[in-house]
Amino acid sequence: NVYNGGTTGTATVFMEEPSSFAVADKWFAVGNNLPGALWMDGGLFAMTNGTFYVGDKEGYVRLNGGKISLRAESQSTLVVGNGAAYGSMHVSGGELATRKSAYPSETYVEIGPEKSTAAEFYMDAGKVSLANERFLLGRSKTAGSTATLTLDGTADFNVGIFVMGRSTAGIKTTLNLNGGSFSSSKGLSTYGQTGPTRQINLNGG
Repeated sequence: NVYNGGTTGTATVFMEEPSSFAVADKWFAVGNNLPGALWMDGGLFAMTNGTFYVGDKEGYVRLNGGKISLRAESQSTLVVGNGAAYGSMHVSGGELATRKSAYPSETYVEIGPEKSTAAEFYMDAGKVSLANERFLLGRSKTAGSTATLTLDGTADFNVGIFVMGRSTAGIKTTLNLNGGSFSSSKGLSTYGQTGPTRQINLNGG
């Protein structure tokens, strides 16, 4: 398995054209033990049959250009805010996409999974193309945890099923639509969970 953010200090990976990084049958973690970051201005980051973790401790991913391409048939493809700390992903250009043939399946993009205390996904430009994915906002079992998705600017956000608050705990999930475009081809789901607080702010877009 591959990770950055070792046992001391911090670690940052920078990618720009014509960089290419591929991972198969493994996971990749940004900020695994101590703070870590991945900054993409171009190039290709591709994963096949693995999970891309952001913030087991503290992790940050910035996609300004290029493409993050993910594929997994039996597990989550992207997990932001994996540990009991903080994870953040900012898309301001380029494309985040999944490559899957089957739909629906039990794989997810997860923002704020089981142990997280705070996780956020912010997008003000670029494209998120997850039309064959479940996008899960908030699954933490830690009461008081937060999971936030904010769309702004010219963001183009497209998912399959948009899930808010799949948890029995008192967590808070928030969708801020300040601009851009939001599309969920299969609609909104809560999976019948009554513990979370769900808030949608329609400010633009």
